[in-house]
Amino acid sequence: MKRSTKTLLLLLNAAEIWFAYKMYKGLKEAAKAAYQKGRTDCVDDFVKGFCFCNGDTITVESEHNGSIVVKVMR
Repeated sequence: MKRSTKTLLLLLNAAEIWFAYKMYKGLKEAAKAAYQKGRTDCVDDFVKGFCFCNGDTITVESEHNGSIVVKVMR
């Protein structure tokens, strides 16, 4: 192969590696942002709920997440 062909292939490989790295970093940042948003949404939805207690069970009713029932242990 000629020297110019080898140089061109090396540059193309370097560009491909750089592009893959940028894609990886972008996906990692997007996943982190989605995780943080999910945690915030979960807390916000849970806070918008109501809590009931009848002595034996505690029921937490959430606007978006449904209800959670917890038994009281004595």
